[in-house]
Amino acid sequence: MTIKVILIDDEPLALNLLTHQLSEFRNIEIVETFTSFDLAEHSDVLQSINVVFLDIEMPGINGLNLAEQMVEVNSSLLIVFVTAYNEYAVKAFEFNALDYLLKPVTQDRLETTLERIKEQVTEQPEEHLSHSEMLHINLCRELKIFTLKNNEQIENIRWRTQKTQELFIYLLFHAGETVPKVKLAELLWPDHEQERALSQLYTAIYNIRKTLTPYKHHLTIESVYEGYTLITNSVVIDIFEWEYKVKELPPLSMGTIADYEAVMHLYTGPFLEAYKYAWADPERFRLGLLWLDYASQMADFYKGKQSIEQAIMWYEKICEYRPEDDHANFSIMKLHASLGYGILVDYQFSQYKRTIEDLGLFIDPKIGQWYNDYKMGK
Repeated sequence: MTIKVILIDDEPLALNLLTHQLSEFRNIEIVETFTSFDLAEHSDVLQSINVVFLDIEMPGINGLNLAEQMVEVNSSLLIVFVTAYNEYAVKAFEFNALDYLLKPVTQDRLETTLERIKEQVTEQPEEHLSHSEMLHINLCRELKIFTLKNNEQIENIRWRTQKTQELFIYLLFHAGETVPKVKLAELLWPDHEQERALSQLYTAIYNIRKTLTPYKHHLTIESVYEGYTLITNSVVIDIFEWEYKVKELPPLSMGTIADYEAVMHLYTGPFLEAYKYAWADPERFRLGLLWLDYASQMADFYKGKQSIEQAIMWYEKICEYRPEDDHANFSIMKLHASLGYGILVDYQFSQYKRTIEDLGLFIDPKIGQWYNDYKMGK
């Protein structure tokens, strides 16, 4: 496989030397060399190559900033920094560059870099999800990404760090909105100084773009002014789809209850329940209340229609989500009593009582009195 590269260095002698050194290796095609690089003018070049050998210290622009802009154009691009200044090494690796070469570059050291390049280019996926295929993303309970290619295939994405995953989810939650870089840095790295936090942010954005390469037709991150915007195309997000559909439901009746069942089935768990993201708590609470409202309507509807098994099932779902719910617990007790299932009445009351006491609350007097009367056979 031929690996296509470009070289960028403001020093012509250094550029010529690296060109000569690379020409000694097979399967390396030097597409072009630059002493200065205009991103707008040469964006097509970036789309056609695999690797950029990039000097960090150049007049007018810092190579680290230029690398970030290049990756926006081609997320699969590999960056190799070349510089005479050793103090940039840490920043280069924070950016997750493929390699960092210190001038003067030796042939042996360059050979090591090319081996790394070959491994990375070989590992990169050659097939991307096509425009016509839908991407399904779950945010109920935890992040999962599905495609409907080859029947049903679950894509297990490996994120470089937990912060990288959280950043992607946050941008996905705010898809279509421009989120300021400073806000993201403060949200995810509150204990860092701003410069250090922004450096971490740039690294995470770079890693997200690389990770999302197979889905570049569906998920792209754009730099807009001083922020980032995640653009989605042909993407279905379960929790957003559920909220939209549940709010569009017609009044509850025998003719529409099946629609309610189908829509409520889309809610497979609380929003991002598996993660301890403080920013997600208000949304999890809001969506949870919305689910409880519709679940209660359905349970009460089934109870009113004497569909006892269905009513109990929905009341039990409510109790799974909110074990202390007085109405759901009381309804289950009375429905079991109507069926003559005394053991289940006792079990439900004991579960309810234990939950209430663990929370430091008091049993609803009406429920306590009903249970006492029930046990006395009144």
